[in-house]
Amino acid sequence: MPLSLNDLLYQPTPERPAPSPVTSPSASSRIGTSTSRSSSPDSDSEHVMPQVGGSGTATTSRKRPYEDYTTFATQAARNVRLRPGSEGEKAVVQFAKLSSPAQRIALYANLQSMSEHLHTINPADAMYEIPSKLVHRIDRSAFLTLISPTCSRYLKQRGPLGMILEHLEAHPSWGLTTAIKEDKSKYDIIVKKIQKALTNRRNAIKSTLKASLEIIAPEDRATNDKTGKTDIVQLTDNILSGGDSLVVRRPAATLAMLARFAYLRGLYVDSIEKPKEEPELVKDFWKGVDMKLQEVREVKETEQRLSSYFAGVLELDFARWGDIDRTGISTATFDPLANDDAAN
Repeated sequence: MPLSLNDLLYQPTPERPAPSPVTSPSASSRIGTSTSRSSSPDSDSEHVMPQVGGSGTATTSRKRPYEDYTTFATQAARNVRLRPGSEGEKAVVQFAKLSSPAQRIALYANLQSMSEHLHTINPADAMYEIPSKLVHRIDRSAFLTLISPTCSRYLKQRGPLGMILEHLEAHPSWGLTTAIKEDKSKYDIIVKKIQKALTNRRNAIKSTLKASLEIIAPEDRATNDKTGKTDIVQLTDNILSGGDSLVVRRPAATLAMLARFAYLRGLYVDSIEKPKEEPELVKDFWKGVDMKLQEVREVKETEQRLSSYFAGVLELDFARWGDIDRTGISTATFDPLANDDAAN
């Protein structure tokens, strides 16, 4: 049977007889007499114990003086980069003012809270891996969206990212189900994957634009190429070939597609030849492209005027990088995701 507090206080031990809960006056007198004898020169003064008695009895206190650790606590908070005046710093200062038992209790409470929180974490969420089928669809959609001549913006979230998410959500069998969409941790992983796929595709297009500005060595030229320059048809084909592993067959180049890539090449050339006049393109090329496209749409308000504008851009590209036979170029409209439903 567990001992009570009273048992612990008054239980006799081999070294100590059980004391009486109430000390009689005669007992007090005997204690006093004993103390007097122990105070004699022949006794060991180190064994003198403080006595608590009535009037006339000396009392010795050994309580440690209060030490203020506020300054130390504040510095400790700064050392771990807690912001001055933040809730974290205030908590450290308050903790320093607690007694040692109170500090231990507070630490234990925090450990219990952390333990309960860890139990709520689903390991499957932390280790979520996007299904390979969905990864393929994401990479394919990023490619098809960015090669489209109707792409209104290349960087802003309401552009390609929004289009791809909407497209994937319309086909839950690919992997982006309602349950995944409602699970924020998994949905965020998918969004980041789409953003990464778009970044990789933009980088690939930009690298192809850069390569098209170089003069092709004679041994690498086609038999009918006398200038060593990459004309717009070849540039477009080089960009489209970058998605060969993602689509069943390479999309056919259209006149509008040629005009769009001619426009992008023209802006890239401007960023190199006129950096002071085009600081936005130099600082962040695709952000600058989005700004330029918005300006064009604001000035050329109708589809007809936009079409005429890009036709003029294509003519400028012909003049600088070589004209081509246009009879075989399709004038069809390219819808990037229209025929993706049945694609592998």
